[in-house]
Amino acid sequence: MDLYLGIDVGTTNLKVAAFSSDGDLVAIRRKATPLSTGSDGLPGYDADLFWDEISTMLKDVNQECHQHNIRAVSTTGMAEAMVALDEYGNCLDLVIPWFDTRSKSYSDHIVRDLGVEKIFSITGLDVNPIFSLPKLMLIQNLKPEIFGRANKWLQLPEYILYRLSGQCFTDFSLASRTMLFDIHSNDWCDSLLEYSFIQRSHLPKIVDGGTPIGLVSPEVAHHTGLPTSCVVVVGGHDHICATIPAGAVNGEHVLDSSGTAESFIYVSKSGSVLPKKFSGLRVGRYLTKDKYALWGGIVSSGASVEWGIQRLCNGTEFGDSTFDKLGYDSFFESNLNQIPVGSHGVIFLPHLRGAGAPYWNPMMRGSFLGLNSTISNADLMKSVFEGLSMQSRMIIETMEKASGSKITALNTVGGGSRLTYWQNIKATVTHRTINIPNVNEATLLGAAMLAAIGVGEYSSIEEASQVCFNIGKTISSRLESEAKYDELYKIYVQANDQTKVISEQLSKFI
Repeated sequence: MDLYLGIDVGTTNLKVAAFSSDGDLVAIRRKATPLSTGSDGLPGYDADLFWDEISTMLKDVNQECHQHNIRAVSTTGMAEAMVALDEYGNCLDLVIPWFDTRSKSYSDHIVRDLGVEKIFSITGLDVNPIFSLPKLMLIQNLKPEIFGRANKWLQLPEYILYRLSGQCFTDFSLASRTMLFDIHSNDWCDSLLEYSFIQRSHLPKIVDGGTPIGLVSPEVAHHTGLPTSCVVVVGGHDHICATIPAGAVNGEHVLDSSGTAESFIYVSKSGSVLPKKFSGLRVGRYLTKDKYALWGGIVSSGASVEWGIQRLCNGTEFGDSTFDKLGYDSFFESNLNQIPVGSHGVIFLPHLRGAGAPYWNPMMRGSFLGLNSTISNADLMKSVFEGLSMQSRMIIETMEKASGSKITALNTVGGGSRLTYWQNIKATVTHRTINIPNVNEATLLGAAMLAAIGVGEYSSIEEASQVCFNIGKTISSRLESEAKYDELYKIYVQANDQTKVISEQLSKFI
């Protein structure tokens, strides 16, 4: 049997998995993503250590699959974090994680120097310290010797491609997260390169995801046992790769990747015109340059549920909750269904780690509004799910306006998809069907499908998606509750607007 490998350089875990051409998982290895400490005492990623861990997992997976033919491998994972390589391909320093905001002052410089409108008009992005450009400016100023010696700058999935093949390539989805890429010309932006003192030759070549770039190197084949005929194929950003097995590649369904954070990704139809104005959604190219993607998210989605479980579900009112989190689904059904729509007048604003789309405001704070002496833990817990669902609706409606299309369903993957109670509320609040695909490793499978495309197993991303997208469960809106939630949603939108200033004022006391 022919197999295809996916490598996921994730924030939480490093993973390697082998899949059949039908998308069936054959073997998988994972290890917690290591965070190292530099000589300056600050945290960072050791890219060499990442490769050591991944190459060991490749060897293990290959041994488990020794009776099969591994045809191709591709990579996916986190964006924005850049590896500095010298002229010999050696790593020069630890990598600043994507979520590290110590580059905030440099994103402020970009706002003053270029303006948010110009940055969006070129890159489709808001000016935020998570992106690559502010991080590069930080390195240039704090570690000029590293910046000066850098001969290549690669995001972590691109670096793993390089270690596999010796080639420096990226796709359009990863390039779109650097703040150096022009989403209109589909190329690196000369004016931003000049601004950042980055040479074009220092960045990888941009091609479509699913493009073969060579074979695994003899050294890699020797160390891992992979066949020397194994083709290395360009992958893409982790959430973008997940759209393939999630069936969200057609401009009608949105990927809802529900984890600690929750990302919503809309993929346009081929040839669609890019949005002209920033509506609170990040815009980037898809795996292929003929489509664009809209990005929105809730920064602390699953984190809000976890927060509620820890603080609200361990008291006498909820009884003994010593079972694991997956056991909470029936727990919520039996304890929260008796709470009416609107949780007895309580609204939860889910900004425990700042606000994502459409605000992108790290100073926003979470809150409960409407408390009185009769409010119970059950009321508060249900309002957490309602608040998250209200924020989801705001993002989805913004996507419809920006794209000019009708979104009919959310295709939900990740840990949150297993909480049916939550998804029932979300379906009703958003007035949309929620599809739960039958897939546990969506990003890995997406990368493996790109590997299959690279060797001609499939002719397109759309064909691969049709093969590996299988709906495990469909959740429909509860029509009898829609009107009440519509009324609550109007109040929720007002609450977000009216607490923004208060949140920013409170942030000085953090």
